Amino acid sequence: SFIPLQPVMEQYAKDYLKENGYTLDKLKKRKADKIKAIQHLFEKNGLPPGLGYVAIVESELESKCTSGPGAAGIWQLMPETAQRLGLQVDGTTDQRRHFLKSSAAAARHFKDLYEDLDDWLLVVAAYNCGIGNVFKAIKLSGSRDFCKLQRYLPKETRNHVKRFISLHYYFEQQGSLATLTKQERLDYVASLVANNQS
Repeated sequence: SFIPLQPVMEQYAKDYLKENGYTLDKLKKRKADKIKAIQHLFEKNGLPPGLGYVAIVESELESKCTSGPGAAGIWQLMPETAQRLGLQVDGTTDQRRHFLKSSAAAARHFKDLYEDLDDWLLVVAAYNCGIGNVFKAIKLSGSRDFCKLQRYLPKETRNHVKRFISLHYYFEQQGSLATLTKQERLDYVASLVANNQS
């Protein structure tokens, strides 16, 4: 059943898509196979397939992409994170630039974060700024709802999560479990159960 865009995100998504629509249309045509491959891999690993759009936020799916601090590949993994996730990163080999291996590592990373956070939007935030910063924001805001705690996160992370949601809507024309807070997810699942019983 249809998952609408949270009203608080609507304006951001509209502005973002207006500004980036042309680039996204091109990307959608050029990278459709890669997007499908990531979604298939994530689904196989028990993750919401829509989580794959994080790679577009990170790198527009360019494996040559490298950031100032040294993150690389489509998932923009730092060397130590990549090694912890089982990728080879040394003088001769950098598996962060290998499409499928890095995607499998990203899937492991998302699963680990979800075990600790139990909320996909917080997982996307933690992917960007580290889980410590997310826990700090939870503590300072007294809430686990992304909309309420976001102002305690770095600006880059707030925008990262909103871009992820905007992209999800661009590609899917709706949300999924990956774009809901934990409470929204629980309410959504409960409504599905209620509808099935009525």
